Formats: sequence, structure tokens, C-alpha cells
Amino acid sequence: MKYNPLNYTAAIKTKKINLASILITLACYYDNLVSKASDLKMDYESIYTEIMRLKGEVFEKPLLERFFKLVGIYPPGSLLELTTGEIALTVRVNPDIRRPIAEILTDGSKNRLEQPKMADLSEIDSLTKSFKYNISRTTNPKELSVDIIPQKYK
Repeated sequence: MKYNPLNYTAAIKTKKINLASILITLACYYDNLVSKASDLKMDYESIYTEIMRLKGEVFEKPLLERFFKLVGIYPPGSLLELTTGEIALTVRVNPDIRRPIAEILTDGSKNRLEQPKMADLSEIDSLTKSFKYNISRTTNPKELSVDIIPQKYK
């Protein structure tokens, strides 16, 4: 990582680059992109692509890979619309960073399920040999007409 006195590493009050300052810079950069995402209609996949564009130039590839293994591309708390029309909430990161563990909250018509169901988005259908669930896009709770987030996640 290149040191820039105007970046977040300056907040640590050190001129030495260390693992903590690098991780803080990466986390702050990521958080900044996520904050802007709703205004720019940017999704998590685009945020991932934007950060990975800096691989080798600003951030070391192994560090970026480790960061996304911890956070995932769709971090916990992300609302996802599946190709079936169902809305799911990411609850855990998966080894496949593009396919989190999620709780499906609505049916395909966006009706809230009485009993949300857990789904591993990396699960393969035994008949079709393709993924059971596919992400269509990330969504914002404000886009939905009702509050679908279960109380346990608030």
C-alpha cells in the first residue's frame, strides 16, 4: 500500500505503515464506497470490482482476498433480490464469497413469509447441476412497501 498523508492512515497518527493501518485504510475505503452506493446506484458487485481494480497498485492482492473472505461480496445485512423474485437477507459469509448464507424473507411476489427460510446460495440443485439460487441484484429496504427485516436483525 502506498502511504498518502491525506488518507485514513493519517488518522492513526503514525507515518509507519503497518498491518493495522493498512486494514483500517482498506476498511474505510470499502465503507466509503458502501456509503456512496445508495446515491450512485452502485451494488456490492461493483464495489468489489472497484476495490479489486486497486490490486497491486494500492492494496496487495493477498490482503484484498483475505478481506473479502472475511466480509464477502454481499456482507451480512445486505438485502438481495433473487432471480425468483424472492428477497433474502445475508446473514453469514460463505467460502464462495459471491454466494452468502441468507434468510429468504419473501416469496416471489414480495409477500413476507411467516417463517423465513435459511438458504445457502452456493447450494447446487442435484437435478439441474446448477445453483438453486441466483442473485439478481442488491436492493434497499426503502424500495419495499413493507418492513420485511425480522426483529432479531434490527
